[in-house]
Amino acid sequence: MGRPKATLPWQGKTMLEAVLEPLRVCCEVVVVVAHPGQILPTLPAEVVRVDDPPELDDQGPLVGVHAGLFALDANDAVYLAATDKPHLTARHVDWMFERLGDADAAVPVEPPDSQRRHHMHPLAGVLRVGAARSAISQLLREDERALRLTFERLRCNEVPVSTLPDPDVLRDCNTPADYEAALREQD
Repeated sequence: MGRPKATLPWQGKTMLEAVLEPLRVCCEVVVVVAHPGQILPTLPAEVVRVDDPPELDDQGPLVGVHAGLFALDANDAVYLAATDKPHLTARHVDWMFERLGDADAAVPVEPPDSQRRHHMHPLAGVLRVGAARSAISQLLREDERALRLTFERLRCNEVPVSTLPDPDVLRDCNTPADYEAALREQD
């Protein structure tokens, strides 16, 4: 992207601030996971920053989620958000928590015939902290780094993308072209 996604402008704020806004409405505790030494926009006082462990830095979202889970109570449930998905809404976060039910996880999934690169959207999913800590610890011991495997190892409610209240929440700004297109659509 040429610069950190967290600092990219988005609707009068940074992309990170845009993602934090709905989370702060819906979640008692909000945790931001970053690389050690990564410069982020100023975080609100109530937002907790956790850094990836140096020995596992830059090894993907599974490591970051694992680090972030230890800032939460084992009995909590957590919504996983990505900085590059600035279309996140409080309505979607609340709706996904409702989809959790008595399972250990809930995650949006594409239909089997989808042309999308990913069938599962773990960075729009919900996890029970205690169960997820255990599953991810085991994955890391097995030298796995795919976040989707967490959902595959837990009792998981798969939520069809077609039922999401706002499917735009899954749109990411992963490339400069994605970001530019999203900015044009704001106008």
